[in-house]
Amino acid sequence: MPARILFIHPMRTDMYNRLTLDLLEPVAAPDTEIAVRHLPGSAETPFVPPSQEWRDDFFDAVTAAERDGFDAVVSACTSDPLVREAKPLVGIPVIGPFEALARTAPALGGLTIIASGYKIETWAPRAVEHGLGDILLNVRMANFSHPDSDVAHRLFASDVEELLALVMAEMARSLHEDGVEQARLARDEDGAACVFYACSLWSGMLGAVSDQVPGVAVLDPLVMPLKYAEYLAGVRYSAKRASETRG
Repeated sequence: MPARILFIHPMRTDMYNRLTLDLLEPVAAPDTEIAVRHLPGSAETPFVPPSQEWRDDFFDAVTAAERDGFDAVVSACTSDPLVREAKPLVGIPVIGPFEALARTAPALGGLTIIASGYKIETWAPRAVEHGLGDILLNVRMANFSHPDSDVAHRLFASDVEELLALVMAEMARSLHEDGVEQARLARDEDGAACVFYACSLWSGMLGAVSDQVPGVAVLDPLVMPLKYAEYLAGVRYSAKRASETRG
């Protein structure tokens, strides 16, 4: 069944758009069309601004997605900022990675979230809010660092590709130096059946975890919501076909 799915990076830069598209296209269903957009604005920045600064732009992007014929919208930020608020604006699904986690993990078993040290204390309350309190076993840290602000803004203005390479190298370092071991501890000490990596920039790197920590399901923060969005698009398509057949 064909589906058109839009991923939105809630950022004022397109520096992650091609990376996201190249990651998701090979794992999408054969008939799925994927697009990736960001939120253009005059205040371009390599970092995610506070959500109140891009609230209206995100809502505009969601409503534009419906007008453009997309079957679902996915936020590319793992904490799902403004996703719930955007849902009533359109008649297509608007989801985020954490909502997809909340629909997936209960079918697998005990869950450990692996996050950076940045606002790590927010993940357990978010899990409870999404109905995961009964299966959340632990929140573990695999810390990564953002580039120095001066360096980041200099490269953002002069060499975005170098900045992207710097960011992704740090994500890979954190995963290989600590993220794999945290998954092993989640399996062996927490008794976790699945682990969720709570930053979308870890997406596409997690095969190393699956290879080195067998026996635990590794929930990729962008691939998982892609599959959930495909499922929702399929449900809506089947319901529409059934209605047309009855008519």
